[in-house]
Amino acid sequence: MYSKTAMPVEIPKEGGRIRTLKNGYVYWLTKSHWDATKKQTVDNRVCIGKKVPEKEGWIYPNPKFFTLFGSVADSQKTPSLPFAKRGKFHTHINYGVYFVLRESALLCGCHEALVRAFSSEVANKIFAIAMYAIDAQSSVAQGFSDWCFDNYCGLARPLQDSEISSLYASLAEHPQNIDAFKAYFREAYYEAFPAAEYNALAFDSTNQNTHSKGIGMAEFGHAKVNEQLPIINTALFVDEETGIPLYYEHFCGSLLDKSQTPFTLEKAHDLGFQHLFLMMDRGYMTKETLEALREDTFGVMCPEGLLFTKEIIARNRTIIKDCEQFYIASEDIYGIHLPGTEYAERIYDAYVYYDARRAQDERDSIHARIKFLTDKAMLRKRFTEKLKESFAPWLVVEKLDGKDDNGRNFTVSGNVEEIQKCLDDAGYFVILSNASLDADKMIRMARMRDRGEKGFRRIKYHLGLSKTYVYSLKTFEGKRFVAFVALIVVEAFRYFVKKILMARSSETTATLLSEMRKYKIMLKNSGEWMPLYAVTAKQKSILQSVKRTAPDLENAVRKLRLRV
Repeated sequence: MYSKTAMPVEIPKEGGRIRTLKNGYVYWLTKSHWDATKKQTVDNRVCIGKKVPEKEGWIYPNPKFFTLFGSVADSQKTPSLPFAKRGKFHTHINYGVYFVLRESALLCGCHEALVRAFSSEVANKIFAIAMYAIDAQSSVAQGFSDWCFDNYCGLARPLQDSEISSLYASLAEHPQNIDAFKAYFREAYYEAFPAAEYNALAFDSTNQNTHSKGIGMAEFGHAKVNEQLPIINTALFVDEETGIPLYYEHFCGSLLDKSQTPFTLEKAHDLGFQHLFLMMDRGYMTKETLEALREDTFGVMCPEGLLFTKEIIARNRTIIKDCEQFYIASEDIYGIHLPGTEYAERIYDAYVYYDARRAQDERDSIHARIKFLTDKAMLRKRFTEKLKESFAPWLVVEKLDGKDDNGRNFTVSGNVEEIQKCLDDAGYFVILSNASLDADKMIRMARMRDRGEKGFRRIKYHLGLSKTYVYSLKTFEGKRFVAFVALIVVEAFRYFVKKILMARSSETTATLLSEMRKYKIMLKNSGEWMPLYAVTAKQKSILQSVKRTAPDLENAVRKLRLRV
């Protein structure tokens, strides 16, 4: 709320009034009026800091103080407008987060692709807004200027929310530039990570609810989080080894991901993504998808209810279960590779796996489901054919000639044969592929496909885009592109600092960025910027992860030319 690292300042004497609460927080207000409806006085108070206990009339200022009154030197002047910003930036600003995120963007090729696809000015704006989304964990344009006041992001001045909206629309008006970025980034990424060209890509899609207006793409469909709102679908390619996304696409909310996949693959191929190795979930197991992937390599989880899946599990169930010959120690699972397996009139590699821990979880889930359905059925009082059908095949509902002690004219029992089939299949799953890999390599890649799901969670919750509230398709497209850039940058940062993240369970992306946020710089009277604090040991380790040193950081600060 306030910072004791900032020098105490005197509360302005004119232009408004102050109100100090018992807890020491000081509020500034310039006007008030009586609200007859609420029957109370309403004012425009805003917290500007916390009082200095030993110095009457002085406070430790918070960022809002400088929003109202400008720099410390200007703070004793009466503001001409009560909520006008006196300067573009604070004289003490955070610089560490910008430095490590920009280095991450440079190392993974994202920054190079931005500059090639857009002008330098536009590229800097895109990166600045992406950095704001990462650091502030928000995509609300109205908050950018306030955040920018205390955080350096590569811009000479903060952008207003109207300018950000115009930028979004401008990006969407030139989709060829966005496509060029995807192509350039693919080239730069594989140059930065030469081995990544042979990595598997987690391919998945998700949808998000939207309050947006005027977007034909927003349609009602099968929402993962059903809030009775239209949805928009997003598909994503994510490198399984690094977690960095390489491609995205939006499509209508009413379309199924498996029916859209062939078109997504066609667009990706046109942008230069050739000879892909895609790992996909059960929803993509269709003949159309497999046909579209003929020129690529793939691995796809087979749906449990598919006849092909049931038959291949039945043939291999007793062969691999708890068999030492097929045990994969690195993944704690049993698996077998079955080359030359026929499916949809083509020959593939099939993989059957048995996971003992997963089997126990599934058995517990089956028993819990039977109990839940039985309790639900017993709430009924009268037998009907619809009742019998609604609980099949799990339960057997039979009509009685009379009534039992509770007044019911039917009995309920578990369908032993059907339940036993499910228990027997618990823990087994099948993967279909054309990769000709060993069973241990295939299961490793299959388990890493959750990289895509983690990317979606970061977009929705870290970047604050679980819902959208825009009013045109252009704004939506531009905003989502910037979110894609932000996802690239934050995942690249996570990849480069992965040793630090893995060293302690308490270390997260947020804690590392928070550590770098402590690295502040201040404006000297000469107009030059200088570090406010020395680099800590933890900050040095983060810098080392992005291939930089403390002198590199200090030199970058001293070269900075930024007017407040």
